[in-house]
Amino acid sequence: MKKVFLVVGLMIISMILMALSQTIQMDFEEIELDFDNVRLKTLEFYDKADIEVNHNGTDVTVSKKGNVLSIASDNYSKVSVYLPVSKKYIMKVDDAVCKFDSETLIIETDDEVVTFADESLTVVEDGEKIVHISKEGIIVDDDGEHVEITNKGIVVEGDENTNLTGFWGQLLGGFIRFVAGSSISWVGKSPARIVKYMVNDQNDNNSIGININWDEDSEDGDIAKKEISKSFEPDKKATLNVFNINGSVDIESWDGKTVEIETRMKSTRGEEEFEKVEIEIKKEKDWHINTIHHKKRPKVSVSYDIKVPRGMKLDNIITSNGSIDIEDCRGNMSLRSSNGRIIVENVDGKLDAFTSNGSIDIENVTGKVNVTTSNGSISIDEVDHLKNVITSNADIEVEIDNIDNDILLSTSNASINLYLNPKLDADIFATTSNASIDLSGIELNVSRMSKNTLEGTLGKGGDKITASTSNADVNIYKLK
Repeated sequence: MKKVFLVVGLMIISMILMALSQTIQMDFEEIELDFDNVRLKTLEFYDKADIEVNHNGTDVTVSKKGNVLSIASDNYSKVSVYLPVSKKYIMKVDDAVCKFDSETLIIETDDEVVTFADESLTVVEDGEKIVHISKEGIIVDDDGEHVEITNKGIVVEGDENTNLTGFWGQLLGGFIRFVAGSSISWVGKSPARIVKYMVNDQNDNNSIGININWDEDSEDGDIAKKEISKSFEPDKKATLNVFNINGSVDIESWDGKTVEIETRMKSTRGEEEFEKVEIEIKKEKDWHINTIHHKKRPKVSVSYDIKVPRGMKLDNIITSNGSIDIEDCRGNMSLRSSNGRIIVENVDGKLDAFTSNGSIDIENVTGKVNVTTSNGSISIDEVDHLKNVITSNADIEVEIDNIDNDILLSTSNASINLYLNPKLDADIFATTSNASIDLSGIELNVSRMSKNTLEGTLGKGGDKITASTSNADVNIYKLK
């Protein structure tokens, strides 16, 4: 835990100090990388792009050969590079891969993935989020300890629990949150700032190459790609499980009798990385599609497009650093991802969906539904048996047409928009802080109402609907 705080602290201090000597500017057309008094050695940009270079050094050379633009400097000089804002870029520095555009920066190493996006910093280690810093506060999970630093104070949960939530705790927590959040926000508004620092740290290296347009539709030859097609024919009562690492999983039903699997693999480290990964199809009691790593943390992303026969049930669908998309399927499903969104549409069965740093969108599910994420919005429509809807730092929008159990909607620092069938019989409890609760077109028998709290009944009353947030409004509407 001390190591995590030290690393985060050093990153924040370093970014503030380096900001005094170097700048990056954004407008609607370009990203400006302004290197002040540095030795670039050789900085190369691959693929065609309109790049402008200005400098004040007599020894700085700028040359174009084919699709490569090279900038070289043996002595300290000031160099400004203007990059198209519409492009995406990737570069390799030591054992790290850096991907960036005008909005997002991702640094990948063998152990960690660091993401600057939406004015926030997230650190993921071995598929588990250990640090999240934003304007709302700091959350650290490491070595069995959980730390939250917000305006409400400092909370430490672990072998020894500590709660500093009084006046001094709120003052100290608010100050730490402000300094860290403001620094991260400053970087997050233009994440490519950090790219300059990574380049500057490589002054003694021979060269750094930056590839342009590395997204999935790019023809960038530096990204190795491999596609694998497999299929099998299950029995009529078969159930499917999928376990993946570092990639998306998309599943839909079709009229065929076979399970069709299209696998896409990508690597920035070359085709030899594919030898470290195996796609396994295994029949036990149920069918399993597994991504197996034969070496520790190969730098490979694996994405699945799967078609299953109508009526085949899905069970556990698990991935990391990728999205899950389920459409027109059956089964009591458990969906789990990290750093990826979950989309579910037209499912017959129960649903438990969990992710982090990603949104969840659910539409038309017949069974009981529980959804949990963090730092991602949740949208739910046409669900027969809703139970728990939990997130943080992101909005919740839910339509409730019928109710047969208590329902919990919970977020923080974000609004809740709740649409209720006026014919429901339910107890309603809504609470927030530093914001308001609004009713629009819905008639409730209100027993208690203040700016921050509402209690009442809809119809005859019954199962309880709880909507809880902080620093944002709760809006309750009539479902049309």
